Amino acid sequence: MLQPFYTGGDLHARIERSNALNSRIPLNQKVRWCADMAAAVAHTHRQAKTYHMDIKPGNFLIDEHDNLALGDWEQSDSPATTLAPEADGTWDVERAEVDHPVGDRPRLRYTKCDGPPRRNVEDGVLGDCT
Repeated sequence: MLQPFYTGGDLHARIERSNALNSRIPLNQKVRWCADMAAAVAHTHRQAKTYHMDIKPGNFLIDEHDNLALGDWEQSDSPATTLAPEADGTWDVERAEVDHPVGDRPRLRYTKCDGPPRRNVEDGVLGDCT
């Protein structure tokens, strides 16, 4: 769903378009894209401590500056190690009013869910909020 926001489309489409026009993608562009892909995979494995499961040119999106971003994360199955704490329904999150924000980002405050049980979800999808 991010493709419309990336003006360059995806890497697969760019390669196919280049092939159809019988034109070469400049070597410096290929080098930059390889570095972007390696950085995305390294970040995924080393910092996020997760995996993607579907790395291919069509899942690399190209922004307005010709940088690549790895998209299409639905096959990652949202492992608990990288899933946002509020996503399983056992935690609530709200913007914390603090004197010391982190840069220009707001601080978030997580609390154990104390509201009514979640409804309209399959059993076992969300944690119990009772």
